[in-house]
Amino acid sequence: MQQVQAERALLRFKKIELSDMEVISKYLNAQKYRICDYSFVNMYAWCTIYGTVFAECDGMLFIRVGEKPEDYTFLPPLGEGDFKAAMDTLIAYAKSQNIQLKLVSVPAEVKESLTELMGGAFEFIENRDGYDYLYEREKLATYSGKKLHGKKNHINKFQATYAWRAEEIDRDNIDDCMLVQDQWCAENDCEGDPGIRDETCAVRRVLHAFFDLPVRGVVLYVDDEPAAYTVGSAISEDTFDVHIEKAITKYDGVYSMICMQMAKICAADYKYMNREEDLGDEGLRKSKLSYRPVEILSKDIAVYKL
Repeated sequence: MQQVQAERALLRFKKIELSDMEVISKYLNAQKYRICDYSFVNMYAWCTIYGTVFAECDGMLFIRVGEKPEDYTFLPPLGEGDFKAAMDTLIAYAKSQNIQLKLVSVPAEVKESLTELMGGAFEFIENRDGYDYLYEREKLATYSGKKLHGKKNHINKFQATYAWRAEEIDRDNIDDCMLVQDQWCAENDCEGDPGIRDETCAVRRVLHAFFDLPVRGVVLYVDDEPAAYTVGSAISEDTFDVHIEKAITKYDGVYSMICMQMAKICAADYKYMNREEDLGDEGLRKSKLSYRPVEILSKDIAVYKL
């Protein structure tokens, strides 16, 4: 028994690189979660900031976040292997590091599995600030219906006020996305705010690798000047995830317009769009709720108690 536990503790984690996309995506594509944390693009974007690494063992993928053992958190194991055995592996690994096992971004269905398989071994902590906002794509492409009447008014005003056009991101206009990002940074004090600075690093990482990643995006122009851009990718068969959405706010209604263009141009083949979490920012929460999500996806924390 001790030998088995020792072997389980020997998870060999490595840094996430572009060359790992096929290996990691094999596991991600097999799951049905619509949650943004289960996206290779997001993992790659934030891995240098969060210290995200991965390991494979017995047909399962293990994702660890954190630079130091005392900061380690894990996604629930992914794959078609034995989930209970994978959890035993994580428990053994945590014991080998002398840390308490903490799972993050736990979908509701995994929460049920943990309760069924592990009994009362886990304490579950609500993490509302991290919940994702899921929308019907068609609603965002049209802003139809009474509940989105305000968004439709923003679009009508935008179209009446500005000479505009939207283009799918390609090699000829990718630099215009960086121009918008630079101006957004200037407006939001990227250098003075560590959180915004980290986000900008993650954004730039995606833009620099845009044509090597499974992403699509839109850049919006007003009077031939780049005014907004957005980038996303599929996270399940029916859901498109919006990773980045930035705009120059002097253009009234610009965020409503860039959201609509993403829904029309890049997400047209999907039923849902995930516009990710609000991180507890009240202004951002109000904005995301104003687009009338069809569901708010829970992803809580599970702490091993034994």
